Amino acid sequence: MMQYTNGFSCALSADSGELIVKFVQQTPVFKENGITNETNINDITEIIMPHNVAKQLAIALNSILDNKSEE
Repeated sequence: MMQYTNGFSCALSADSGELIVKFVQQTPVFKENGITNETNINDITEIIMPHNVAKQLAIALNSILDNKSEE
């Protein structure tokens, strides 16, 4: 199942060296007059991965994004 996310936060555990990534979805709150001053933030999911897997993910994402920017 796919989930849409437009935000995230991450932290590295100092003791275990694992990376924790929390994905969120930010959506505007519309008032009756149509004005939106607020944003709801809903948790989508959290993942925990070993440090070496996190580095591999970062390299893969950079590679994909670098190739896309060259087009």
